[in-house]
Amino acid sequence: LFLPDTNKNVVSGWQWAIPKEYLGEIKCPLMIYSVGYNYFPGQEPSDFFCENLTELCRNSAFFGLRNYGSINKVKELLPEELREKVVYQPCTTTLIRKIYGDAVAPKTSSRKVAINMAFDRMDRRFGEDKELILKQISVFAKNLTERGYEVILVYHTSGDQRMRPYFNAENFRYTEKYLVSSLPDEVLEFYNSVDLVLGMRGHAQMIPFGLNCEIISMGTHDKMRYFLEDIDALDWYVNLRENPEKLSETLMEKFIHIHETDSENTKRRLVEAQEKLWAVTVENMKAISEVMQG
Repeated sequence: LFLPDTNKNVVSGWQWAIPKEYLGEIKCPLMIYSVGYNYFPGQEPSDFFCENLTELCRNSAFFGLRNYGSINKVKELLPEELREKVVYQPCTTTLIRKIYGDAVAPKTSSRKVAINMAFDRMDRRFGEDKELILKQISVFAKNLTERGYEVILVYHTSGDQRMRPYFNAENFRYTEKYLVSSLPDEVLEFYNSVDLVLGMRGHAQMIPFGLNCEIISMGTHDKMRYFLEDIDALDWYVNLRENPEKLSETLMEKFIHIHETDSENTKRRLVEAQEKLWAVTVENMKAISEVMQG
């Protein structure tokens, strides 16, 4: 990820801590594939990062970013002569069923709904409405159980468990799934077993999508919206900081429409969107193959 505070360093200014002087010494073709620009609101790229980004792009044989939002942001940071090198390459997780095919079990209905929350950088995510937002999501989850659904609170990082007390305060039955350090097969099996996922993390959105699982993206970061813009599905998005006092109602209305009243159309859109992302990937692989073959 292009992000300054995960693997924070003074070597490159982003997750891959490689000095820009070393990039030109890499002799094999350098492929930047499905990288995301994940700066949070209020975080600004430094000149140091921009210098390293420029050299990375200059020395890359392929420079693919995972959404058009990232592409537009990165192009703004690059000199004009390099901007045309930046291309769209969806995240591989959005293509799971296309890649694995029959190795992944067919999607079946289970009346299971997974909810993933993110608590890193809480001030940037929730602002002053944190307690209200988390209570409203918990009320929504309780209402789902009263509607006959099994709610699963799923953790991608240990910090995601901070949602547990808010669920407990509403006094309803739910289960938990701890995916931290899980092997890929377990992650795929879990997300393939649920009907719909409400996620705050990018991969709590993209992995279920890759399995043709229904999604509702709970946005506190632009990247959640970027992905949905690319697949023409902004109606699957909820901004958690917009009208937080009515968030439980908003989520339920969205859930009922996506999963109950418009379910068949939702399933069709999931498959059609994945086919479009697959077509982009196939074309990019042709270009990458030509480079690799010299």
